[in-house]
Amino acid sequence: MQVTINKTPHDLPAGISLLEAISPVVATLDHTALAVNHRVIPRDAWATHQLCEGDAVTIITAAMGG
Repeated sequence: MQVTINKTPHDLPAGISLLEAISPVVATLDHTALAVNHRVIPRDAWATHQLCEGDAVTIITAAMGG
């Protein structure tokens, strides 16, 4: 199935979890939030939230600065 992660298309197996999908893409999950189709997914649901064909995942990382 095709899922977009930060505007880049990825071919992923059906039934993959959000955590499994982003693990190869993100070096560390510290200070990270994840949204699927513009809805933030709570961290405790990442391992159980199954992605669907056409989903758009956005990885949001905190940055220091002013």
